[in-house]
Amino acid sequence: MKIKKFEARTLKEAMELARRELGEDAVILNTREYAESPAMRAGANGRALSQTLVELVAAVDETDAALVSALRTPQPVSPALASADSAGDSHASGPGNVAGEVAALRTALESLVGEGVLAAHVRPESTAERRLRDAGVEPALAAQIVRSARSGKPLEELAQQWSCLFTCADFTLPEQGPGVFALVGSTGSGKTTALARLAAEYKFRQGRRVAVIGCDTQRLGASAMLKTLVSALDVPFCEAVSPQGLSAALDSFTEYDVIFIDTAGGSARDQDFISSLKSLLSDDRVRPVVVVPANLAPDVRAQMLRAFERIDPYRLIVSKLDEASTAGPVAAIGQSSRTAISHLTTGQSIPGGIRCAQAVEMALLVLQSLEGSGG
Repeated sequence: MKIKKFEARTLKEAMELARRELGEDAVILNTREYAESPAMRAGANGRALSQTLVELVAAVDETDAALVSALRTPQPVSPALASADSAGDSHASGPGNVAGEVAALRTALESLVGEGVLAAHVRPESTAERRLRDAGVEPALAAQIVRSARSGKPLEELAQQWSCLFTCADFTLPEQGPGVFALVGSTGSGKTTALARLAAEYKFRQGRRVAVIGCDTQRLGASAMLKTLVSALDVPFCEAVSPQGLSAALDSFTEYDVIFIDTAGGSARDQDFISSLKSLLSDDRVRPVVVVPANLAPDVRAQMLRAFERIDPYRLIVSKLDEASTAGPVAAIGQSSRTAISHLTTGQSIPGGIRCAQAVEMALLVLQSLEGSGG
């Protein structure tokens, strides 16, 4: 199976590119719109406006293409099919005769493409497919992933193919001034733990000057917990409760390389919460980073991603991978999100427990999670 990602200004153009390269038998696995970056253009009001691109992932199964070609090309009639034709000429049509013709046709197809290939097209949904679908993966994509995993090819090779489903990118720091990243998400998503891990990563492994700002004054004990964490990391800390206060805090940390902001969690269904968060982070220096738990129910996760689109997220962090029963949510997030994934987190240890997201690794996680699945 050949899988490829296409980008164009419109869906029509992307589909044309896919058909031109993969042929008319190409299957569209996923489409999404996203803001082009880093290319930007200035709007009439002087603010930068991103251009929208369409990303389309398509695949063509070379075995399927061979099957279609074989069926379209006149073939010598097999003895079984000839026998069925002969039987049809000499006997009246009936249930038994139809069953015989179907069996003969199946035998003829198996002689053209092989028994295993034909079985792959008619078998019922497997347990592995159902697990992916239950995690939020589109049924057609789930079937394609499982089918490739059952092909016998090395998982590392398949991971290279399926890496096109994921858009991954690390944080980038500006040439002048600090990089400012605000971790946002629903209650209990793991924002504070992820922030402490990022602070440790940038300070101890990258040698950056790090500062932390706490904006979570709603949750009982949140401020004390964050203070304890940053004190252990020996990084400067202050609190801000308003947009003006946050801007003032940023101004006080201009000599640092990286500033991380911890925010209050809330419900994705609470529009007032999303609005207040957007207002708090209105300073143009702030880049929101959404922390998405892998163990959320698919509908809750989808609602969360839609809600936080309102604050124009810069990156996603997929947290709590170890608490998800399968890596299926990784595929679902990669398939549906318009925002690049920057990091993956597991466990509770600080430092550690966080790594940069890599598309091939994420694809391999999904494929490995299918091993041992029945059906």
